[in-house]
Amino acid sequence: MVALPFRLDLTYSSAAQERLQTSGADVALTIAYYGPPKDARKKGLDPVLGVRLGGEDIRVEPGPRSVTVKGRIDAAQVAREVSGDARVRITAIGAGVVCEVFDEYLPIAVETGGMIHCTLAE
Repeated sequence: MVALPFRLDLTYSSAAQERLQTSGADVALTIAYYGPPKDARKKGLDPVLGVRLGGEDIRVEPGPRSVTVKGRIDAAQVAREVSGDARVRITAIGAGVVCEVFDEYLPIAVETGGMIHCTLAE
């Protein structure tokens, strides 16, 4: 296992932040590590992500903040099963808000960090 931690910044429109603070609900981050398969015929592939390399879930209090994402993947599995570099996809869910999805190559996320912005759901 290797750890490639990176920072994810969460930002909110003023209306979204107000909704979250009023509701008192946390924001749930779902982090999935994945990669395109070397063999697309392999059984057990995720239909959207391909080879699943693990993941993590983080709950954060509402409001702008930076979160450290662990970036733990099995480098040997990547070498065996993934065509190219591992990727990371992060979705954020909060009561009454809609958030962008962060999806990037893991080495780029480690180098530059990431950002998710949330707005009020209509």
